[in-house]
Amino acid sequence: MTKWILNGLPLLLLLGPSIAWAGGLPAFESDLEADRWIRKHSDSYRNMAEAIDRHGGYTIAPTTEAPGGLAYFEEGRGHIGLNEVLKGAHRVSVLIFEMTNLHQENRHQEVAWRVRRGELNNPAEFALLREIIEYDGLRLHRNILLELEPVLDTVPPEMITWVSSTAKRFADYQLPFAYDYIKAQAASGHTAYYVKLFEKHRAEYMATVRNKIRERTQEPVPKQAQQPGGQKGALDANAPVHGDRPLEQRDPNGHGNQGVLRVLPDSRRGAGLPCPVPPEYSVRLGLWELTLLAHDRPWP
Repeated sequence: MTKWILNGLPLLLLLGPSIAWAGGLPAFESDLEADRWIRKHSDSYRNMAEAIDRHGGYTIAPTTEAPGGLAYFEEGRGHIGLNEVLKGAHRVSVLIFEMTNLHQENRHQEVAWRVRRGELNNPAEFALLREIIEYDGLRLHRNILLELEPVLDTVPPEMITWVSSTAKRFADYQLPFAYDYIKAQAASGHTAYYVKLFEKHRAEYMATVRNKIRERTQEPVPKQAQQPGGQKGALDANAPVHGDRPLEQRDPNGHGNQGVLRVLPDSRRGAGLPCPVPPEYSVRLGLWELTLLAHDRPWP
């Protein structure tokens, strides 16, 4: 992908060229016309689209950022992108699938926020969860095709052959085994995209943690603590001292937690940021960000 977006969701599984319009599917002059037609003839698609309309609406536009389609929300509005290589019934089918991705945005973002909060630290698990959501999207996609079948008489094979390597008729089309689907997504490079997206969300989490610790360690020290004969044991936050610093934090409900930060000598802490005590030395690190940092790699 050429840019990071909240939820870019291209499907790369078995993408191939689509032949001309087939069956009873109209020759739409635009993607918007196709969208309106599908809304008219599929209750499931219409319900998804209307739900998105209530949350900012969506735009359908050409894209070069994925070989097939992608879907994401940005600044409160949904976006569906379709590559110009998609033609005819194939293009309409991918449009339907990307609508299911917008419909499942809350699930995609639930997984993303687990990384942003520091709860999910495994890129393979993150990618697998995102792929499973898309797999469920194929289930929704098939249901919509079932609803369109009476209008089309026969669902054009181009609407399914980009998903299935075996079915030639809609009557024979079933979802692939989940195991086979996950293998195909990995082989296509689609899963690698999610691993890259994990690193973006992980960087967002680490930036938040660093900013919070920076704010805490740069808080002004009481004046008496900086003067000779001041409070015993007080630390000057601006002095190049190293050692253990006690921490006591309270959440908005007044619940307190205690922990320790080990401040290393300047030569080891780079920009002057404190490093948490390794878990084998730490009795208790109360705040979630400190707890996770204790298990993370040392900062540069």
